[in-house]
Amino acid sequence: MIHPGVLDVFTVYFFCGDEEVLTSRHVLTIFDVLALVGGMANFIIFLTGFTSNFYSKQLLEYSLIRKLYKVQNTHAQPSVD
Repeated sequence: MIHPGVLDVFTVYFFCGDEEVLTSRHVLTIFDVLALVGGMANFIIFLTGFTSNFYSKQLLEYSLIRKLYKVQNTHAQPSVD
């Protein structure tokens, strides 16, 4: 028993710090990995199809123009005979 005015022999001080420690955990299952990879693969397939469609139209137009008209090469040197 502690009497008033008597010096304490054992003193405990409690301090609360300003920092907070946050621990987070993220679980990634095999189904999550398959969904992520599948989504990325579909995006790459879509992007490849879109760009190849653009270039195939350009190639088709170029091919049709070459078949319809004879295009002269303006950079060729004229031959001297």
